[in-house]
Amino acid sequence: MLVTKAPILLLDEPFSGGLDPSGLLALKRVLKRRVADQGGTVVLTSPVPEIVEEIADRIVILKAGEIAAFDTLDGLRRLTNCSGSLAEIFERLMFPETSQKLEEYFKEMRS
Repeated sequence: MLVTKAPILLLDEPFSGGLDPSGLLALKRVLKRRVADQGGTVVLTSPVPEIVEEIADRIVILKAGEIAAFDTLDGLRRLTNCSGSLAEIFERLMFPETSQKLEEYFKEMRS
C-alpha cells in the first residue's frame, strides 16, 4: 500500500507582522497556491476575521481554550443565523452580550 503524507503548515498570526498591502496580497496568494499545487493543510491563527474569510476553507473559533465552532463560513452563518461577515459571526459567538448592548445603545441614540 502506498502511503503519502500530506504536509501541514502551521502559522501563528502570519498576517500581523507589519506587512504592507502588497505583502498581505502576496502571502495570501502564496498560501492558496501552495495548497492548490501541493495539497496538504495550512493551519493559521489570526485576529483579523476579514483575512480568514478570504482564504479559509474551514474555520475554527476558540473560546476559553475550547472549540466554540468549527465549520465552513456558510456553516457558521447557518449556526449563528447571521448572513454577515465572519467578524459579525465571531461577535455573535464570542461576545453576544456586547452586541446586544450596542444595539440597545443605538436604539437609545435614535430616540
